[in-house]
Amino acid sequence: GVMPELSDCSASLTKEDIKNFEVELNVKIPAGMKNFYLKFNGGMPSPYCFQPQDEDLDRMEINAFFPIKERTNAFETIEVIAKDIWSRNLMPCNLLPFAMDSGGNYYALNLKNKKIYYYVTDEWDENASREYNFETNTRYIAQSFNYFINHFIEEEE
Repeated sequence: GVMPELSDCSASLTKEDIKNFEVELNVKIPAGMKNFYLKFNGGMPSPYCFQPQDEDLDRMEINAFFPIKERTNAFETIEVIAKDIWSRNLMPCNLLPFAMDSGGNYYALNLKNKKIYYYVTDEWDENASREYNFETNTRYIAQSFNYFINHFIEEEE
């Protein structure tokens, strides 16, 4: 796998910006994620496919990484998106959404174990509890942000 290049990024970040981001959301993000965001502040990845650690899972498409601090033309910031999703109880507060696919499902950092999960948004069961929905909609895909960001793959012809 490779690390993707991002285009249509937001304004470059400083380490101070990232610190402020962590304080504002009361989160701690791993060094690998900080370093990636210092390089690319959100944007569209190329290549855009990720191969999950579990070989049985199909490759996944990442449409965009959300920026920090300032929105891009197409996407709001992680701060705005996370606060909105958390306030509406659409995702557990220990998941920090940082990217999405074209179907509106999210890629999220688990703030407790620092692993990466795919969070499905279109399979909510109105008759089930929120906890049940949170659990069934969360799919483990990578042991760390570093693993995630280094296992993008070219589309097969």
